[in-house]
Amino acid sequence: MELLIEVFEGGELEKKIMENVGCLNNSSTEWKETKPDIHDRRLHYKFNRYLSIFGGEVTSTQHRTPTADGNGWVINETITLHGIPLSDHFHVNLKYNLEALQSMSPSCQVDVVICITWLERSKFRKRITRNIFEKLAHRSKEVFDIFDFNCFIFRLISLISYEFHGKIKIY
Repeated sequence: MELLIEVFEGGELEKKIMENVGCLNNSSTEWKETKPDIHDRRLHYKFNRYLSIFGGEVTSTQHRTPTADGNGWVINETITLHGIPLSDHFHVNLKYNLEALQSMSPSCQVDVVICITWLERSKFRKRITRNIFEKLAHRSKEVFDIFDFNCFIFRLISLISYEFHGKIKIY
């Protein structure tokens, strides 16, 4: 579990993994306790051309809290995209649930939830959504590929929500 958490500590392991999955010039702040048992940090990186043909940059905020049973961590990440067309039409959130499994010590389970919330209509919504899910799913799998899958369970869950603010025209 300690090695798994190291992926989110901002050290050399995280930097190498982020570069390998196409996130360049990765920088992050230290975890800071904002409330009891709640830690925050900020990340910034640029996409390589595989992740986005437009290039682009990411600024994200991660919130880390212990799981209810204390056997792991929940990391919620809010991603802000810069330099990507239509990025103001949607929000992207990731949730990592990292949990040690007592029944299969030293095993652990990682659930990654990808959530896209659409704020405005776009005729490219399906294409953009599919592209984001594919890229983030591939990136998540690559990030956690460094671990021995004999003692590791990885699940990817995708969610889409639509929140349209303002009037919707019906023709």
